Amino acid sequence: YVKFGQAVASRPDIIPLPLAQSLSTLQDDMDAFDSDTAKQIIYQELSLAKVNENKVNELLASLSVEPVAAASIGQVYKGKINGMDVAVKVQRPGIRDLVQKDAALLKTLATVAEAIPTPASIFSSKDDSISDTSRLINTELVSATDEFMSR
Repeated sequence: YVKFGQAVASRPDIIPLPLAQSLSTLQDDMDAFDSDTAKQIIYQELSLAKVNENKVNELLASLSVEPVAAASIGQVYKGKINGMDVAVKVQRPGIRDLVQKDAALLKTLATVAEAIPTPASIFSSKDDSISDTSRLINTELVSATDEFMSR
């Protein structure tokens, strides 16, 4: 939900300003996860990619002790490859599954929100000029959710 909150925070044109300001705190630095875990992830990923083990070990030895930045999806370390400074970004453990579950829930919520009729359409009679398909939210939330979660 953090990524969704971050995205919405940047759109005070579609949500009230006080809410946008509150959600903007989600864009601040987050707590880092354990650096040993991050190094294990890097090792596993590079080993799966069949990178030379000596090169992997050189990279791991060159990494900063603590991440230089931490965010909702991952964190970044300074390192060296062939003597050149590099930034190494590591995804948080289990984040892919969590994002997929959140996406499914957000899509369900969007589907429900799209189905909410306008108050006028609820109380109108069949003779009124209000369409039976009048929706309270006239944005394609499901499509927007799909687009956002694909990033």
